[in-house]
Amino acid sequence: MWQFTFFWPAKKTVLESFAAERQDDYQHTLRLAFVTNQGIDQCDLVGVVDWLFTADKDDGQVTKEFRLLYQFNAELVNGTPRRCED
Repeated sequence: MWQFTFFWPAKKTVLESFAAERQDDYQHTLRLAFVTNQGIDQCDLVGVVDWLFTADKDDGQVTKEFRLLYQFNAELVNGTPRRCED
């Protein structure tokens, strides 16, 4: 069900994965962190998203949804990640 090849592997990290059964459907969530390079001498943009897959119990239809949870700027300093000042 997961489409890991949809995203370039070096630009994402799986933070967690969890499932839930609700009254009308099953839902599986993949929480990802994406890194976007913003240029030389710029901090990278890190976005944390939930990628939700929902399967309807009646008809089996699967839907996908992306939800941006939050984002922040970060950089590597001597190999150590550090949050940038906004």
